[in-house]
Amino acid sequence: MKIWPKIYLVAVLLMASGGAIGSDGSESPFSFGAGARELALGGAAITGADDATAVFWNPSRLTLAQKISLTGMHSELLIDGAVYQYFGMVFPTLDLGGFGLGLFRQSIQNIEKRGTDNSYLGEFDDSHLRLYLGYGRSLGKFKVGASLSLDHQSIDIYRATSSPGLTLAVTHRHDPKPAWLSDLTVAAVARSVLKPGIKLAEETYRYPTVLELSGSVRVVQSNGTDHSLEPFITVRKVESIPVNLHAGLEYTYKETLQLRTGLRQKNFSFGAGLKLGTISFDYALVDRDLDYVHLFALTGSFGLSVEERRKSRADKQEADFRQAMNLQMRQRNLALIDELLAAGRDQLASDKFEEAVGSFDRLVFLARSTGIDDAEYQKLLDSALELRTTAEETNLLEAAVDSAAKSFEADDFLSARYHASLALQSDSTCERARELFEKADTILKSRAERSEFLAEQLARIDSLLDSNRLDQAELVIRSLTAIAPEDDAVMRRINRLELERLRKKIADMEARRHDSTTQIVRSAGDDSGAGTDKTGVTAGERPAQVLSEAEQDEMQRLYQQAKQLFNDGDIKAAIRQWEIVASRAPDFQSVSEFLVKAYKFLGLELYGQKQRAEAIAVWKKALALDPDNTDIAEYIKRAETQMKKLKELAHEQP
Repeated sequence: MKIWPKIYLVAVLLMASGGAIGSDGSESPFSFGAGARELALGGAAITGADDATAVFWNPSRLTLAQKISLTGMHSELLIDGAVYQYFGMVFPTLDLGGFGLGLFRQSIQNIEKRGTDNSYLGEFDDSHLRLYLGYGRSLGKFKVGASLSLDHQSIDIYRATSSPGLTLAVTHRHDPKPAWLSDLTVAAVARSVLKPGIKLAEETYRYPTVLELSGSVRVVQSNGTDHSLEPFITVRKVESIPVNLHAGLEYTYKETLQLRTGLRQKNFSFGAGLKLGTISFDYALVDRDLDYVHLFALTGSFGLSVEERRKSRADKQEADFRQAMNLQMRQRNLALIDELLAAGRDQLASDKFEEAVGSFDRLVFLARSTGIDDAEYQKLLDSALELRTTAEETNLLEAAVDSAAKSFEADDFLSARYHASLALQSDSTCERARELFEKADTILKSRAERSEFLAEQLARIDSLLDSNRLDQAELVIRSLTAIAPEDDAVMRRINRLELERLRKKIADMEARRHDSTTQIVRSAGDDSGAGTDKTGVTAGERPAQVLSEAEQDEMQRLYQQAKQLFNDGDIKAAIRQWEIVASRAPDFQSVSEFLVKAYKFLGLELYGQKQRAEAIAVWKKALALDPDNTDIAEYIKRAETQMKKLKELAHEQP
């Protein structure tokens, strides 16, 4: 190559760089930067670079991107046919941070080629490309990032590709206490850490290492956010070159209109931006040493944001767990149904009718709650109830006849007559009961004819009344009434019996009132211990707490641990963990819903084990969380009715 093209080539490189020249060479022409917004701010907005330009300015900001963003910038330089362009893209991920791509292009077309004698040798082009690949993610309270760059230059017949360049960045953001300040951010960026170089036309040029420290803060209205002002400042050091200062100021109105100005060393810049939805247009007028340059940029974002995608993923995970939970509960109910069915049939075969009724009753209950057809199980329950009723009637008849016979043998003819009458009420065809009744009745009638027998029985009645044995006294009075219905002495005993019953009724009412008062006091004590905190505020009235970040992490840990325990089959342990979460953060994800379902199933298990009181207590916890749950309300009503029937049967036993 002749000497004149060599000299011209060096001049083109130096002119294109527009940057400082250090001990190791000149900066890349692309050190000027990307993005009309950032260049309007004097290249100082390192802490606030847009998503799609962050791969150049500050790759640690890639982790802040919420949506996929694309940007394109175009500018024509001083020389005719010279353009300066940038295309950028950022792709945020849910858990792996953000990835960025940036491509610079600077070209000069139709450059005249002349020899040493200034003879015209034709024309050639100068094309310079730089590719950036960047990545950023959060690391504790800091955002860190790095980007690799590669240059390719073509001048006339010369081609060259640089060695890789490396940019490292770290950013930290803090919200200051004054309400009118926000987004206090500092960042540090190291460029050309690997000191890349490019060899072209037998000349090697290395890009010097650059260190930048930057900071910014946003000033907003104290009573709103329509207006904001954000200053940027960056200190820049290029190896042996003295420190220089970059500054910028951006005014924003309603996050739609922006006005900007900046200072880059001694060169001023101005610009404006307009944002409409996910599309923004930016313009910059920048003093680039020799003259002002116009830059235009168009940026667009699309797709769901990272937060929306995370929420969608969390919702799907919750839905999957809810479905798995329902399936698991259904499978457990089906297994319990099979066990109760086998147990009930065995109990019927063994004439254990009471136990069979209990098993089939729980079987019907579980079948309905699981949503399967209970017609077959209802038939088994009806059959068991019929057999139990028949067995009970037979037992009552035998017991009444046996009591009548024993009373007759003991010459207690009044009791014999009474028990025999009960037996006849149960079965009027029972010959043994009729025989005992007639014999006792005949004897009593004959004795009633004798006044001393009547006096003896009256004295017996008085003794029974004095000792408060009212039922036995009534038995004797009824027998005497049948024998001597119009005797004044018997009528007086009847009046006295009614009076004593009235007194007993009053005493019972007073006792029940005392028991009710005691129960209310105990219940109040229990409620005050279980539903109030030390300040006397009930759990339902306690205001929602604002959890710190550490508390939110703890709630998330307990919440996930409870889900794992439930999946492992340890329902009680899962409930304990969910109860802790619900007590601190009742609106945390789906904790209340999961507690209701867990309480519901635990209650069914307890009911199946005949622990009815415990089942009712658990279901009432579920109903407190979901008052409109008609299924659980029906479970409680059914269990309470069953307990009441059992108590009545216990009181009727002789």
